[in-house]
Amino acid sequence: MKIEEVKLGNQLEKSISLDTTKGTLFVMTGINGSGKSTLFKMIMKLVPIKSGQIIFEEEMTYVPDPAENYFIGLTPLVYFNILQENMKISSEKFKEKLSLFSKILNFPSQLYSHQIKMLSLGEKRKVMIIGAFLMDKALMLLDEPFAGLDKESCLNLINLIDEERLRGKKFFIITHEKKELLKDIDQHIVL
Repeated sequence: MKIEEVKLGNQLEKSISLDTTKGTLFVMTGINGSGKSTLFKMIMKLVPIKSGQIIFEEEMTYVPDPAENYFIGLTPLVYFNILQENMKISSEKFKEKLSLFSKILNFPSQLYSHQIKMLSLGEKRKVMIIGAFLMDKALMLLDEPFAGLDKESCLNLINLIDEERLRGKKFFIITHEKKELLKDIDQHIVL
C-alpha cells in the first residue's frame, strides 16, 4: 500500500506519506484527535479522502477501536465461524489456528459463547485481534491493539507480530503505549 500526501483534515493539516514495500512495521503516534484513526478509516474506505491518494497493493485486515459498536448481537464463536466460512480453509486447520491465537492472547474458549458487547474492553480487543490473525492477510492495520490488554497478552502480541513479520506479514499500528517494545520500526509517523 502506498499513501501519498493524504491530508488528514485535522487542526495540523499534516499530510501523510507511507510505502509498505519499504518495511514490515509502521507505527503512528500522536495526540487524541490528530487523525490517526481517521487515516485508517480512509484506508478502509469508510471515510472519503479529501486530498492525496492511497494505492492498494496487498490484501489487508483492520482492527478498529473496540469502543465503537461492532459485532452487535454476535458471540466470538459466531464471528469466528463467519470468518472460517469466508476463508475457505478446512475446519480442522481453522480450529488449530483459532486455538493457537486464543492461547497466545490468553482468550479462554469459555468466552466464545458470550455476547461480544458484554465482554471487557481487553476481551473485545482480543476477539478482533484473533479474527485479524485468522484472516491471514498481507497487511494488518491495528488501531490501539495494546489498549485494555494485560501485560502478558501485550508481550505475547508483540512476539506474535515479530514472528509474523519474519513470515513477511506487514503491520501498520496506531498506539499511545508500548511503542518502545516494538522492535525495528521501519517508519514512525508522529502527528
